[in-house]
Amino acid sequence: MKKLNHKKQKGLSMIELGLVFTVIAVAIAGTLYAYSSVKNAYNIQQTNTEMQLIATAEEAYMYDSQAQGPQTDLNKLHTMGYIDQDFSKTNSPFGGTYSVASVSDTDNERQFTIALNVHDTGICQRMENEWSHASAMTKANCSDKTITITYNPKS
Repeated sequence: MKKLNHKKQKGLSMIELGLVFTVIAVAIAGTLYAYSSVKNAYNIQQTNTEMQLIATAEEAYMYDSQAQGPQTDLNKLHTMGYIDQDFSKTNSPFGGTYSVASVSDTDNERQFTIALNVHDTGICQRMENEWSHASAMTKANCSDKTITITYNPKS
């Protein structure tokens, strides 16, 4: 009988090493996807909160000044003390800047819009969907990656 000369294997074979790297890569990809999803959800929530702060400040300004038609800008809302943060100088979580403007209406109601470019159609549509179901006072529109919220405080 011939004796087979088998050496004991030390370490991992190339196939085993490839499987280990594949499992690690899948785990990292899953973690990055989950992180990205959570970060987007947080940014959307933060943006919605900031837009609500701006809307509350604008509504208070309109009520106090009885303004109808072109009213104020974000910097003026800040300097007059209606909001603590100057949103005209800070970017949203998506990098865009907020803008506020009045909306002319035939019924002479006090309406205004808040707009923000979010640089992503999917995020814009998600925010439009959330704002459309928020309240009767708001109407949301997503156009060209810009979310526009129209407020009618008398609704």
